[in-house]
Amino acid sequence: MEESSWESSISTRQSHLSFPSGRDRETKSASFVELAAIYPAEGNNHIDWRKGMSRILAVLLAIGLGTLFSAGCGYAQDREPQAHAIVGATVVPMDSDAVLQDHTIVIRGDRIVAVGPSADTAVPEGSVVVDGTGRFVVPGLAEMHGHIPSPNQSQEFIDDVLFLYVANGVTTVRGMLGYSGQLSLKDRVLTGANIGPTLYLAGPSFNGGSVSSAEDAERKVRQQAEEGWDLIKIHPGVPLDAYDRMAKTAHELGMRFGGHVPEDVGLLHALESGQETFDHIDGYTVYLGSAEREVSDEDLRTIARKTRDAGAWIV
Repeated sequence: MEESSWESSISTRQSHLSFPSGRDRETKSASFVELAAIYPAEGNNHIDWRKGMSRILAVLLAIGLGTLFSAGCGYAQDREPQAHAIVGATVVPMDSDAVLQDHTIVIRGDRIVAVGPSADTAVPEGSVVVDGTGRFVVPGLAEMHGHIPSPNQSQEFIDDVLFLYVANGVTTVRGMLGYSGQLSLKDRVLTGANIGPTLYLAGPSFNGGSVSSAEDAERKVRQQAEEGWDLIKIHPGVPLDAYDRMAKTAHELGMRFGGHVPEDVGLLHALESGQETFDHIDGYTVYLGSAEREVSDEDLRTIARKTRDAGAWIV
């Protein structure tokens, strides 16, 4: 069995960082694929992150990013990716109230192929093994409103931000402040050039300065879809006709959209138009504050039901 070869890379990143103390899956087993960090199972209040970071990152990378390193190492198409195993850990599942004591997790490529009691779970020969004894394995965290660095910022800063996400257990980030050229960062993570979380990126925002007409909105939606952005970010200032054309075109192309509620649009119209997320609650405070009376509990329940019925999320 081989020791992880990633610690030298991780130590390099640590050399100028200081840490504080303290896609839909196709199979059931794959639901564990982005397990992220291992924490001490003892009741310690203090974690020495500098000493523990290599071990934590080895687990992060073995689970969340194993495929990326495999791809970067030029595996032949007919060769199975190297297996990784976390042995003897306490696993915290999301489908049970109980933790799974002394379990072993076997990962091959981007799929977890086995999760079971250590006594009954075979570790493939040649696996990279991480000792999980006395530690918890928890699901990776998802940052649903992150601001990913601009490609114009220094490479060192970009590397640090992406690294710190995974170092703190964040394996997925929904980027909600898009910059031209930012998709290159997503590609760098996918190819293993950067250690970082899976990125879902909104394009440069739709706002009063970038979209002034329905024609602008449609053109911008089609452009962002062609460029490969994952979703559309809405900022204040978008006129109603432009918003409606944006929503119509986005639905036609299968693009999601979310963000703020432009004043001309209003919360109820945004819900009816299929806006998937409301990032910050300013649209809700404006809507509730427009009533010429004190907001009641029933008012809150009503708008909560409308949000649920629309399938929208408040982020």
